[in-house]
Amino acid sequence: MDAAFGLLGLGAPCAIHFTFSGCEDGSVREFVSVDKRRPGFGMSAIGGGVPGDGPQQQQQQQQQQQQQQQQQQQQQQHQQQQQVPQAKQNQDSNGHHRPTGKVLIPLFGQNESVGGTVTIVPREPKKSMQHLGIRAEFVGAIEMMYDPENSVEFTSLVRELDAPGTIGPGPAAGQTYQVSFANVNKAYDTYLGINVRLRYFVRITVLRAQYAPNVVREFDLAVRHRQMPLPKGISSDEKDNNPPIRMEVGIEDALHIEFEFQKSRYELTDVVLGKIHFMLVRIKIKRMEVEIRKRESAGSGNSVYNDTDTIVKFEVMDGMPLLDASDVGGGSDRVLDGEVIPVRIFLGAYTNLTPSYRAIHNKFSVKYYLNLVIVDEEDRRYFKQTEIQLWRGQ
Repeated sequence: MDAAFGLLGLGAPCAIHFTFSGCEDGSVREFVSVDKRRPGFGMSAIGGGVPGDGPQQQQQQQQQQQQQQQQQQQQQQHQQQQQVPQAKQNQDSNGHHRPTGKVLIPLFGQNESVGGTVTIVPREPKKSMQHLGIRAEFVGAIEMMYDPENSVEFTSLVRELDAPGTIGPGPAAGQTYQVSFANVNKAYDTYLGINVRLRYFVRITVLRAQYAPNVVREFDLAVRHRQMPLPKGISSDEKDNNPPIRMEVGIEDALHIEFEFQKSRYELTDVVLGKIHFMLVRIKIKRMEVEIRKRESAGSGNSVYNDTDTIVKFEVMDGMPLLDASDVGGGSDRVLDGEVIPVRIFLGAYTNLTPSYRAIHNKFSVKYYLNLVIVDEEDRRYFKQTEIQLWRGQ
């Protein structure tokens, strides 16, 4: 229990704050919105963030701190008056409390150094706080949600910030440290899945006496890699390495549909272009859909957890298509010769898409599939699917 309180910072003798440094090139850092309440939510990027090193960064940080202090003071002053409205803010239609759990975390590139400012502030400014050292650690971890024993930390880099000593007392009792992790290994993208998550974070630890729990706080960051459409050393011939997709859905003497898409590898902002050809239809079609499905496989051996989720559902057709003129007035057979329906899906509209991942640290894989679904009037389903590969170029 004490260890849990130490990790959460509840009842701890000090508060730990960490501010990530700005971009090395002076540009504005991007943030991503993450729902930490439960896994499975993708990360959506938003503009803005922490600017580069310099006076502008310090001014923005000071403004943010002042705004936070003002908000806290207002909440304390009007706590009783606002108690009822605040309680209703995150309630569902049944009146149950539903915390959002959404946080903003800074976004870093693959080769970018990670650093920032650590501030340790005692809870009681009039008393000094003794410690056995202060440590900062950059960690990259793969956490198995349903099999914690197989979780692993694949990256760990430690910086000793302070030797054993005392912080406080006094009006300015807080102690500030600068920390930097240069050339740190960030081999993989940040990933939040259903059964697994890959996260990077900076862990700050204040070591205390033998029978007192350490004070620990973790500050997450996101990592995204810019990928090439093809692995190194492979020819960029479009026909050889990004072939079109051609498949058929058929039942003998009842259904024959062919569909084709221009390529099998897509950047996350690409447009999926394709055509569906009706060759033979002797069943009454109720609707037709094209789906993009995500399949996550986490674990290894006998402890593999698979999860399939439909990310994109695109309705191609509602009801039967127009019949060929040769079929008018003739019997019950419905023969469609040469009817074509175009398909166009804008991947950039779906922020929860990720690149395809294969055997990340031998712990998990993520694959995507194009799935054609046909439903007849008796609700029988006919489908065909093929794997596609997604990659991030920007």
